[in-house]
Amino acid sequence: MTWLNRRVPDTAWIDWMRQWAELCQTGLSALEALELSVELMAQDGKHTPLPRLLRPSLDALQQGMAPEQAFSNRLNTFPEPLQLAIRCAQVQGDWGQALARQSQEWQLAYQFRQGLLQTLSYPALVLASALGLWVLLANTVGFTAAPVQLDLPTALLVAGLLVALLGLGFRQQNQQHATAGFSRHLGRWRIRPALQVQQHFFTMACELEAGIDLLRVLNRPLRVRSAMEKALAEFNHHLLRSLQRGNSLSNALKQAQAPQFLIRQGSIAEHSGNLHQCFGLCARIHQVMAQQRRQRVMAWLSPLALGLAAMIILLAYQTTLAPLYQQLGQMP
Repeated sequence: MTWLNRRVPDTAWIDWMRQWAELCQTGLSALEALELSVELMAQDGKHTPLPRLLRPSLDALQQGMAPEQAFSNRLNTFPEPLQLAIRCAQVQGDWGQALARQSQEWQLAYQFRQGLLQTLSYPALVLASALGLWVLLANTVGFTAAPVQLDLPTALLVAGLLVALLGLGFRQQNQQHATAGFSRHLGRWRIRPALQVQQHFFTMACELEAGIDLLRVLNRPLRVRSAMEKALAEFNHHLLRSLQRGNSLSNALKQAQAPQFLIRQGSIAEHSGNLHQCFGLCARIHQVMAQQRRQRVMAWLSPLALGLAAMIILLAYQTTLAPLYQQLGQMP
């Protein structure tokens, strides 16, 4: 069923979760609202794979299976926001609120990804146009690779630039190794790791707010497909083991090499009891970090793409049109 799940876009899942939430808020039970939403989706006919994906879970619920087990992710069928909403609703009892909140957060994450793709589309179009012009001139006029001759000052300048770039690369790598915990994978420009950290702590905050025990939240198996996800899984493991040994939350966070602001929030949460606010603040901080990095990429990427396009056009002129003009000038 995995291939079937890939055919269902995120917008279809979001619309269906929102519809299920609205039906639950009208007074229907979660099972009745689910049955009605599946029937409405099947009658609509817009996303036909989705009702087929939901039908086995609906049959399992009608037979008395627990919701979390009925929507289990054994075959990678159901997306994580849906499973999070079901886990929270099963403990909290308010299905409409849980489904509406997760569909709203999923919508915001989807809009962020779409905006990021639109940000990258303009520089990619500029570079593709410049390369296409080069290929067109090479096929029309002909390509001539003139030998490159550099004088001593120019060679020294190029060598200095290469050394500077290597130095910046080694400095960035040393700074990452000097940073402890999952923060070493964040870097300064990377957007995806910041979003992964935001989603991780947002999930923890939602489960804690719903009333799930912290040890159970930390003991939940995580998906590990990247370096950041592996670091977050290790963070949960160390935090769980430290809490099981009887350490306080702030000391456990310190031993798990959490960021300083999270350790301070953990110390506050020990006295207030609002654990979900501690991890929710960490999620919001990394969400703002991802937004700031997106703006930084937007500010640098467009001028950089224009500069590279200008260099490509210059190289295209030097290797195609310039030799042609030189030959025409030498003709009697």
